[in-house]
Amino acid sequence: MQRAILLPALFVFVAVTVQLTSGRGAVELDSSFLWQAAKQWVEYGEPAVEWGKSPLIHTRADGRRFSPYPLGVTMTMVPSYLALRAICPSMHNDPAHAFWEVFLLKAPNSALAGLLAVFAFVLFRQLHVSRWLATVLALSAVFATNCAFYYRLSYAEGLQATALCGTVAAAMAFRHRPAAWKAVLVGLAWGWLLQSKILFVVVAPLVCVYMLVPAPSRAPEVTSPPRDAARARYRHRLLAFLGVLPPALGSIGLALWFNHLRYGEWLALGYGAGGYGFTNSMAVGLYGLLLAPGKSVFLYSPILILGLFGATRMFRSHRAESLLLAAILCATIPLFAKWWAWSGDWAWGPRFLVPLVPLMMMPAALALSPGTGWSPRLGLLVRGVVGPALLVAGLVVASLGNWVQCWWYIGAANDALTVTPAPRDDLAHLHFLPEWQPIVAHAWIAWYVATGRTPLPRRTPWARMYDDIPPYDLTHLQRMELDYWVTDHVAPRSADAARPETSSTAAALAIALGVMALASAGAVGFGVGRAYRHYPARVRRAPRQPRTST
Repeated sequence: MQRAILLPALFVFVAVTVQLTSGRGAVELDSSFLWQAAKQWVEYGEPAVEWGKSPLIHTRADGRRFSPYPLGVTMTMVPSYLALRAICPSMHNDPAHAFWEVFLLKAPNSALAGLLAVFAFVLFRQLHVSRWLATVLALSAVFATNCAFYYRLSYAEGLQATALCGTVAAAMAFRHRPAAWKAVLVGLAWGWLLQSKILFVVVAPLVCVYMLVPAPSRAPEVTSPPRDAARARYRHRLLAFLGVLPPALGSIGLALWFNHLRYGEWLALGYGAGGYGFTNSMAVGLYGLLLAPGKSVFLYSPILILGLFGATRMFRSHRAESLLLAAILCATIPLFAKWWAWSGDWAWGPRFLVPLVPLMMMPAALALSPGTGWSPRLGLLVRGVVGPALLVAGLVVASLGNWVQCWWYIGAANDALTVTPAPRDDLAHLHFLPEWQPIVAHAWIAWYVATGRTPLPRRTPWARMYDDIPPYDLTHLQRMELDYWVTDHVAPRSADAARPETSSTAAALAIALGVMALASAGAVGFGVGRAYRHYPARVRRAPRQPRTST
């Protein structure tokens, strides 16, 4: 299939699938501030906030209130609000308002998910992996990693993942074949990245250095080119690189304007608001993000484990890209680890590492492609068994995060274990104790909700750490439902508000499990078949010769 057909098809498939499987809520938790800012921006020309209880909300001397978050997600919500106002002029008096509000608010993130799949495909193809493997990994980046959860919500992590992946993919394309339009794409993607989280300003110098260093020629010449020709090529690279500046400088100017509007200072970032800042222990944050049973990025995106096998090959064959990836990880992960709320709760998995997940899949892509230098049997094992198994595991983990709203379980866990005086991390048991592992808890909850077995039994998975089960409230969990907004408008709901319609819920879960089973069988079979094609014929078992009678 030609790229002109494959990339649009990939975008449409991912965007439609994410739109149909998005969560119930129109806006959740902190994203309500962004939705308010979008409405105020359209109605009054200023991205202010009407109300909010968060201590991070900044109130100016004149009484106007502003969200602490950048304008990236708010700008994606503005078209949704304009469309909602056009479709439902009477707003809340219109019975169709609830449907269109959810549908239109989910649409920008669905489009961003489709763009991530396209950017991830281009990113992996730049590593010279096959087209089919790049397609599988692009789909996995959306549906089989921790990114899946955040494209169902109106949070900034989806925009961050798409923008960062697009920045690196366009930079890689520019480095090998400089062109002004590629530099403009780099500037646009990085500009959106800056508007989604100001800390990603640290990525800019790393990407610029990478773009300005010429890539080695893929077809080495017998003699070195003349000095004048080399200078002309580099001059062309520099002139093309200038295309980065207009969109990047425009984004920086917008960020400075919003900072001045909120805080009265151009360079005030707001990270010290409310007494919060980079006060966490670096060791605790790094352990939590990488290894803790409740937040490890490798548990919520299992395909990254395969990257440990492909890191050495990536360094040998794509040294500049390896150094860029290492520099981005080393520049961002310590910042997230030092942040007072390193876990990003209330959330599913390590929320702050979601933008880095597509980039961290680059070594895994090389581990799954032929030519690793491994023995034939090890290559068959990794590409035919381990790789598909990790992709299936990622799909299962992502689905558990999508079926059940994570803050229902976090709320129950928070109520179940109360420590006095309260520690700074009041969810430490959820992060570090295996008994409270959210993936296991979500599997347990999804089973009981889908089968309609309420009230939930008192012997929960996390009760094993107690000799006597403490008397805590399970109200949060009793009201659980599978979190798909389509079921509110397609499947009939029970008259009892505390319980979903068991038949429709079980049917939705059965369909999801069937799709997962088919996808899993296809992934394993396809992986084994493709790996066996590259398995040397001399190692395969020779066919048994028929016996001849004497």
